Amino acid sequence: MNWEGKAIIKRKDEVTAVTQDMVEKIKNEEVKADIERQLAFDRAENHKRRRAAKESGAQFTSIEEERRLQEEYKKAQVEKKSTPEKAAVPEIWKALVAHKLNIVGKIDLEELEKKSPVLEAHPESIFTSEKIHELYEQALLILGNQEINEKYVAKMLEDFIHLYNIDDIEKDIKTVIEKEQRIKRTDTPERARLKKLATILEAILVEGVIKYDWLGKKIKIFPPSKFDELCHGVDAIIELGRDEEVNEFLALGIDVSYRSVNGDLFKEKIDNLLDGIDRQHLTQIKYFKDNNGDAIKDLYVPKVVISIDGKTTEDLVQIWQNRKDVSSVEALKNHSIAIDIMGQITEQCKLFSVYARIHGADSLAEAYDEAFELLLKISEEVPRAKEILTHFEQNKFVNKIEEVITKRTTSLKNMPKV
Repeated sequence: MNWEGKAIIKRKDEVTAVTQDMVEKIKNEEVKADIERQLAFDRAENHKRRRAAKESGAQFTSIEEERRLQEEYKKAQVEKKSTPEKAAVPEIWKALVAHKLNIVGKIDLEELEKKSPVLEAHPESIFTSEKIHELYEQALLILGNQEINEKYVAKMLEDFIHLYNIDDIEKDIKTVIEKEQRIKRTDTPERARLKKLATILEAILVEGVIKYDWLGKKIKIFPPSKFDELCHGVDAIIELGRDEEVNEFLALGIDVSYRSVNGDLFKEKIDNLLDGIDRQHLTQIKYFKDNNGDAIKDLYVPKVVISIDGKTTEDLVQIWQNRKDVSSVEALKNHSIAIDIMGQITEQCKLFSVYARIHGADSLAEAYDEAFELLLKISEEVPRAKEILTHFEQNKFVNKIEEVITKRTTSLKNMPKV
């Protein structure tokens, strides 16, 4: 505000004009306050980063160092009159293409032609419907999945070059290429079809949270990068809350399973998650941009599994494919899956918190506790949530996780009540 020349009340009945000296004093005080706020923010941010680095075993990078790297990057852009990532993309792309061709050249074509029996299902079931590919393409648009090409590589460099060096990003993209080619090499036609169905389910989850408020209005959800999906087993990231004063980003990693909780795949997912708790490791999200478009380096989050059985999956997909109809929109908004997902996440936070404390991973237990408290508070916005969550511990999903934990440790019987 321009204070000069204005009149202010100095005391109850005394008015005086604002002088240039007074203006300068006010400005200096405002600058000083801004500096103090920035220093407080930096201290809080560095404290959070040290804690995350200690828990994960990763290298600590201060916010001051990150800003220095960002300034160097911007300076290089000005000096070269073109962004480093644009100059680097052709060379990286040539290396990635050569790498991909080398992998593809090793593929046994007989493996690609392997057949497997089609799942038995009703003739009109979505599991056997030819429309599944069309829905899969729609799901990719929602999830933002892109083919790895020059544009994709350029975008990765643009978003994350100030956090990671070019060699690291190139190495991670090569890892994604390798994993994708390995999947193509070993997939049967039926398995490929079911993976498309899983992708559709992930897109429905993202839309359910964003458009239909399945988890309340305050929760945000983000699809992961290809690297984090394939290397860290994360199908979605949900933001539970944010404390702007200390730049605290509270989130959960989600692994979506569309198989039965009684199957080996579900047990394997839970075992892998518990292995991470045993090692006192949170799940790393390496390439992440928040709702403001800000890239966050090495985000470490607690992780849970969401299980949606075949019957529910088929029901959801059947409704979702007609989501332009008013009746289908209402059906999606009020679908019981919303409460089921909330219940699965909250119960896992409780169980994994106790399991972590038994195994000496107190910092992980605190992360799950914090997520649980926020979810409980958020669930108050969701109709019928509180009533159903009260009895959710009797759910077969929870019983299966308790069974897996019991087989890993006899301490479960002595777990404190939560």
